[in-house]
Amino acid sequence: MTPVGAVQGKQVTTLEAARDSLASELRVMGDSMRSAAGGLDASGDRQAVLARVRAQFALARDAVTRALDAVRSALTPEQWTRVPESIRNPQFGPRPGARAPANNPD
Repeated sequence: MTPVGAVQGKQVTTLEAARDSLASELRVMGDSMRSAAGGLDASGDRQAVLARVRAQFALARDAVTRALDAVRSALTPEQWTRVPESIRNPQFGPRPGARAPANNPD
């Protein structure tokens, strides 16, 4: 007998697909960000490099949102409520108490 609220076979398949898709997308985006950051010193156009990195972060946020939508649709409402709040509602952007980079003029 399966415990109430336990993840079932088809759910596992859907959840694993969402996980694998997100991991793949984030890997590609991370490589792109590292490449852009690596060219920061060689580039005379620092703003263009930073714009490219910001765009990749926006794509990463979108990928996380799509993955969470897939997870939510795979789970029952009761299962979804058991997912930790920090995962159900990730906080994008600076965290409270986060330090600004030392070279940030703000």
